[in-house]
Formats: sequence, structure tokens, C-alpha cells
Amino acid sequence: MKINRIGQALKILNHDDIRARWNKEKINLRQCYSGNPYDKMIDSMDKILDNPSETEHILLEHDWFIKLFFAPIYDFNGSLKVDQVFSLPLIPYKLPVKYQIKQSIKNHLTRDGVIQITRKGNCIDTRSENDIKKGNIISITKDEKLTVGTINLEYLLYKNSPMVDSIVGECNLNFASNDYKKLKIEIYNLKEKIPKPRI
Repeated sequence: MKINRIGQALKILNHDDIRARWNKEKINLRQCYSGNPYDKMIDSMDKILDNPSETEHILLEHDWFIKLFFAPIYDFNGSLKVDQVFSLPLIPYKLPVKYQIKQSIKNHLTRDGVIQITRKGNCIDTRSENDIKKGNIISITKDEKLTVGTINLEYLLYKNSPMVDSIVGECNLNFASNDYKKLKIEIYNLKEKIPKPRI
């Protein structure tokens, strides 16, 4: 992946490798699963991977790991981005939902050399429930009841490196119809991959 100097993912550089791995994996999938729904899913994945720009869009905008792990925590001056709008794909394959978040930073209480960044916020998406679920860019349905939601994430970062040690938290969305979406997140770095401090 190509990332900028604040750690935000910009571009997928290995599309050909992704496509080659998929071609091998789908042979295994076809041996394990058969029938109309599975064939449709495999065909759908083929169509996505036939289009590099579509593949890149889906990975950068709809993959939870990439959205969280490569989230811009710092600005280009190296300062913590205190306030920011963060879009997350709570409805699969639909336009991500916007949250206004505030970040705070402190040294971890028990782990020396680790800093803790808390990212908390609320849903600021002005689209109606129907429009969010349909993936509309703007609100078409007239609905005075706004969707509410919260996000609460804790990042542990190595003090002298932009590398993430862990991300833990949850994100939810509560609709006026009493339907809701809730996601719990846990991402951990492999311990043998601890970075060397920058000099």
C-alpha cells in the first residue's frame, strides 16, 4: 500500500498479487461450496477484481482494518488531529457513515514506551435511515428523526514509531425504527513485529 507521511492509505500497489491469490483461493472455495448463492459471490468478486480502481475503492473505503489501522491520527505538522470527521462502513457495500470524533493522547499507565490515543465521537450523518441503508449520497427520504450513533476507540501506539500496537473499541448506529448496527473491534499487532525506535 502507498501511504502518506501521516500514515493514511492512499493507493493499493499490489492489485496483480491480490488477483493472483484470489484465482488460487476461488478454486478451493468452489471445491468446498457449490450452488447459486456461492457462484454469485465468486462471480461478484471476479468482477470487482477485474477493475483495479473498483478494488482500490472497496479496500480503502469499505475495509474496516484499513480504515482503522491507516486512519490519520496526526496532521502533517506531527500534531495530534484533535477534531476530525471519520467515515466508517457500518452498512456493508454502502456509503460509509460519518462520525465527528475528538482525540486525546496520554502515556499508557502500565506499559512504558506506549501511548494511548482515545477516539470518541458521535454520528453526524444527516441522511435518513432509509437513505443510509440504500447507500444514497444525500438524504432523499423525508424523515425528521435523525440516526444517532457513537464511536469509542482506543489505540495503543509505540512512542517512537507511528506503528499501531492495538486498536480496541466499538461503533454503533441506532435508527429511528429501533433497528441498529453495532460493531466491536479488536486489532492486535504480532509481538514479533515490535518496531525499532526512530533515532
